[in-house]
Amino acid sequence: MTVTIVDIAREVHMTHGTVSRALRGSQQVSRETRKLIQQTARKMGYMPNSLARSLRTRSSNTIGIILPSDVQMEVLQERVAATARLAHQENLDLMTYYNWPEEHPYQRAVHSLRSAQVAGLIVSHMCEPTLPEALKDWVDEDRPIIFLTDYGRESFNMIDTDRVEGFRLATEYLVGLGHRKLSIVLPWWDGPTPSPNVQVRLEGFRKGLQEAGLPYSPERVITYKAMIEEGMTEAMRRLVDSPDRPTALLTYNDNAAAACIQELAKLGLKVPKDISVVGFNDSSISRRNLIPITTLAQPVEEMARITMRKLTDMVRGEGAKRFPSVLCPPKLMIRETTAGLGP
Repeated sequence: MTVTIVDIAREVHMTHGTVSRALRGSQQVSRETRKLIQQTARKMGYMPNSLARSLRTRSSNTIGIILPSDVQMEVLQERVAATARLAHQENLDLMTYYNWPEEHPYQRAVHSLRSAQVAGLIVSHMCEPTLPEALKDWVDEDRPIIFLTDYGRESFNMIDTDRVEGFRLATEYLVGLGHRKLSIVLPWWDGPTPSPNVQVRLEGFRKGLQEAGLPYSPERVITYKAMIEEGMTEAMRRLVDSPDRPTALLTYNDNAAAACIQELAKLGLKVPKDISVVGFNDSSISRRNLIPITTLAQPVEEMARITMRKLTDMVRGEGAKRFPSVLCPPKLMIRETTAGLGP
């Protein structure tokens, strides 16, 4: 049964005009009244007539994409831009919803995109270890959905960079330069296990050491408190004071690599003469840093191409709604922060 403005007006005991203006966000209606009416409309499953017609005809050419409200990640922005360009070539539009942190962060996002009758969902930057209820409902209804990041062991329909392979490759490269004392610099985690994004980096590092016949020990993991300004300063001080100081570092990303280089310089170590450093992402800072950073480039265009091919196949009924996750290997970009060991 289609919910109308008349139904909402009856529910909140207000006039049709007041309800209509509130749903349009008119300032003629008080903030409290607008909030009450809009919440009631969501609970009742109200959709504007044009969107309701889209539901009946299933004619939507729009893909919804949910992004974090504080999106600052350069590579994610590049992925979204590449995806939007390819969507346009397929005569599909992209509707972006910026997700704000709250008690049920995906509930409003999914409700809004449902109301807009999007044909499928792209979800980026999942931090939760399991699917939130709103996304689980979408999945259970067998609707098209793709995730841009790994969110744990239950991940599926995920298209992302193979970070395990990337950090294995970077470790292999450093070993090939003659380094035998390697460390990895990662954000500190509170709890028994790190986040999936930290786990995959650590797994790649351990794999690279194992393949090179080098031992792994927890002492080779240098953690820093990312939310504290002095976090990297303290971490690099511990590194320099270590009796078994490493000659090469893998870092969480390019920003962390740049911070490491800056702090090491303050402590009297030169990069790469005294210590080699590798970043991750191939973001602009890796190219513009005073010492251009050796890094791992994410295959943005390839991931965007796979995302749109999979999603368009789903939307058009030409492909499976569920598929094993796809991991694309990164490319090592060798610049000036790595060098072989001197005599």
